[in-house]
Amino acid sequence: MIFTPRLLSGTQALRQRALHTSRLVRSANATATSKTVGNVTESIKPVTTKVVYTRKGSVRSALFGLFFGATFASIFGATYLVEEVQRANSKLLATVHDLYEETEKIRGYLKRITELEKELQRLQTQSASQTHLSNLREDLRKLYDQVSREQLSLRAQLRDVEQDVHKTLKDQGKALEL
Repeated sequence: MIFTPRLLSGTQALRQRALHTSRLVRSANATATSKTVGNVTESIKPVTTKVVYTRKGSVRSALFGLFFGATFASIFGATYLVEEVQRANSKLLATVHDLYEETEKIRGYLKRITELEKELQRLQTQSASQTHLSNLREDLRKLYDQVSREQLSLRAQLRDVEQDVHKTLKDQGKALEL
């Protein structure tokens, strides 16, 4: 607030005081003095002077205060809003980074799974199934049976040949020692 001092006479001060109650009135109480100059004595009456401070520009001051307060509040609010946006952006960026890392892990797992599936398919094509193994076992048993029958048949033929040779030599009078 801007105060400007103004000197008023007594009646003006009372009129001003009656109209405006927010002004400061100051009065000086002085005693009567006399002044002698040469032969003449002059008595000086104390003059009451009142200093009244009037407020000028109160509307201007109020508007200035309002604008200053609004500006300060808007600056504070904008600063707070920018900080909140920065915090939210940093949290969002951290979440996106974590999501990216998890996605890369999942990609690695999927790559490993596809490699294992390819290896499984290759092994399935190369390996024999249960029915194939049972068919192979049955064929092998048949081969063993056939080989043992042929062996028995060859032994029988060999025995028959031995008996024929033995008989022939016996007929000729020669003995064969085995």
